[in-house]
Amino acid sequence: MRLQILSTLYLKEMVKIMAGEGDTFFHDTAGNPNNADLARFAASFENAAERKKVLEDVAKKDAYSAAMVMLDDPTIRLKDDAGVEITRATHADAEEQVLKQVLRKLSVEDKLTQHQAQYPHLQDAIAEDMSRNTATFEKYLNDDKYSSAQPRIINAQRKARQAIYTREYLQPFNIESKRMRDFMRNLIATPPPTSAIPQIKIQAQSMVTELKTLRRDYEKLCRKNDLLAASSPDAPRIQTELNRMEQVISGYNNKIATL
Repeated sequence: MRLQILSTLYLKEMVKIMAGEGDTFFHDTAGNPNNADLARFAASFENAAERKKVLEDVAKKDAYSAAMVMLDDPTIRLKDDAGVEITRATHADAEEQVLKQVLRKLSVEDKLTQHQAQYPHLQDAIAEDMSRNTATFEKYLNDDKYSSAQPRIINAQRKARQAIYTREYLQPFNIESKRMRDFMRNLIATPPPTSAIPQIKIQAQSMVTELKTLRRDYEKLCRKNDLLAASSPDAPRIQTELNRMEQVISGYNNKIATL
């Protein structure tokens, strides 16, 4: 009995050490994580807080595996963004929800240095995390580990950049463009007196300036992070996006010139 207790204590300490060091102690001979083995190791910790801490350490290099074990462990409770406990019974997308919560707690460096076998599961989760806002996106791109991780997360990077472009630049650009279009249509429907034209042009130019600012800021973001560099696989698409914005701006400038 005493030897059994010592053996159990030794196992726990070894698991703590290996989890803390990002060891692949629960991976198979092919280098793929075995979630059943991880769950068995985690179950050796009777204390739920201690068990969760070990899995959180594992998540620093194997987020998907740690998240799946947490999801199926009744002693560990993770909540979604609305504060509802995530379970397979209550959430159709339980795996995605748990992975998102686990991933959010990791540093950018930990996210970029996940074991390669995890990437098929992490692409969407990393893309969502990268695209939270421009600052988060740039943290990824400027991290020391980004260059070595980029080949494995290039699809995530593309999805994140597209999400940021759409949410923070294209959508505001389209809103301002619609305001400008409606403004010009009203001028055609109700022509103003000649004396009012100079002031109307100033007003119209200020609206165009909003469009120019959005385009300029997007280009600045891309150039600052080398997304428009010749070596960037996204450069052609980004240039097309910038050209389309420029065409809209030029079109409005031409219309203002004819007022």
